[in-house]
Amino acid sequence: MQTNSYSDIVGERGRDIAWTQWTELGVSGWREAPLVDGIDLEALIMFTAWMGARDNRLWLECLDWCVQNQRLISATRLRRFLKNADPESSDRFTEFSATLRSFVPKANWPLGGTPRQVRLSGKSRAPRLELALLLQLRMRALFGVSARSEVLRILLIDRPRGWSGSELAEEAGYAKVNLVATLDLLASAGHVRSELTGTAFRYRLARPQQLADFVGPVPSFQPEWAERFTVVRAITQSASNDPPTDPLASAADRVRILDQIRDPLARLGLFALAPTPGQSDLGARFDSFATALLNYWAGDHIRTDPTEVEYEVRRSQLGWEAIVREPGRPEVPVTLPDWDDLYKEMPRSDYLISDDSTGPLLLAHELMRRAYRRIGMQLEPFQFQPETILFVQQHLRSMQIGSVSAFGEYFLRFWVAERMSRRTGRRRIS
Repeated sequence: MQTNSYSDIVGERGRDIAWTQWTELGVSGWREAPLVDGIDLEALIMFTAWMGARDNRLWLECLDWCVQNQRLISATRLRRFLKNADPESSDRFTEFSATLRSFVPKANWPLGGTPRQVRLSGKSRAPRLELALLLQLRMRALFGVSARSEVLRILLIDRPRGWSGSELAEEAGYAKVNLVATLDLLASAGHVRSELTGTAFRYRLARPQQLADFVGPVPSFQPEWAERFTVVRAITQSASNDPPTDPLASAADRVRILDQIRDPLARLGLFALAPTPGQSDLGARFDSFATALLNYWAGDHIRTDPTEVEYEVRRSQLGWEAIVREPGRPEVPVTLPDWDDLYKEMPRSDYLISDDSTGPLLLAHELMRRAYRRIGMQLEPFQFQPETILFVQQHLRSMQIGSVSAFGEYFLRFWVAERMSRRTGRRRIS
């Protein structure tokens, strides 16, 4: 039986990340895994233009969708992304942009590049704007393709956070001067309120629930897709090169990649989870980390590394149970921390969590705590953290009675880290 190489797996996962999102948008393709997180259309277009050299059908179907739905695309945001793109990504996108303009001459997309001579498939469907993950497009249909739509979307998804004008400008993909003018107008209309914190103003929605009721379903999480795609490109590109055969050269290559993606990983809250240069098995550690990360972004939550611990959760009519699968060791049940003292003299004969109100929350936090403890990191004690509540809503309470779900430890760590970083603000390293 042939085993796919690391390069094959990484390349396939990179394509899956794009295909899954485009399928949700209405492109003729397959859905690798159902999505619930918000999509960033312009970041996806930039990534797909680059990925087209590795998947021509993806490139063509993306072009077909963009031609049919170009009125929903922000040319201003594309220019902002293009301004910060590396030379290869810039060249790939300008070719894509020129090809689109050959079909839609009035499209205000960036100029440059030589168009391809292609035939459109015409298979793309109109996006289902009622989907929560397509909030960005729904806001544009309601408020226009503008800075206003992006600001309201960001403030609506991350309601508790206060955003500075600079943060909103970077997140929205518009110039700060335009964002501040938009915020002033929204504030004068009573929809946004500002608070002076230190020397900067921070902005929040004044009536978030009213806006949410008007615009419809809101995704529970908006990934920073531009940062994610930067990491995916670097990993995919490196994996496509011939790997060094010398262990020292291989380790040096992994250090180079880590240095290349350290800033986007830090902004995503994931840098602390990456392998550390100087370890003797850095090559294997990095490959496991990279593969697991791309699997997670593609929507998978199962174990991807044979050395990885997996947590299996069962839901029955009576409650919840979980077991730990660690390679080379017998399976053991998951016990909650407060059980250790409560049943010290007489151990429990079963491991059922029968309290359906807080039981799943305690179980989810315990799975996360164990996954972090495995790498020597500690999570705060259970305090009804937003990440825990969201995990239960998405992954546990959605389970049918009698069903089983498995979660790899990499997935649990990535899932928590990104949401904690998003909630507390962007993290950077000096």
